[in-house]
Amino acid sequence: MIERFRKALKLRGGRGIIGLKRQFKIFDDNNSGKLDYGEFEKAINDYNVDIDNQDIRNLFKSLDINGN
Repeated sequence: MIERFRKALKLRGGRGIIGLKRQFKIFDDNNSGKLDYGEFEKAINDYNVDIDNQDIRNLFKSLDINGN
């Protein structure tokens, strides 16, 4: 799942730390400096990453190390 998301980011120009920072700002709709589950789910769907809703939840949980 992570590899598919990484490939989708690369296709949209998410290369390197600068590109990732730009992508994060686009994902962070409420400008909190963090991605909540809704923002993350929207990002996955906007990038057309081919995973189902349960896999999106699992991916989010695996990336959200400290639960905030």
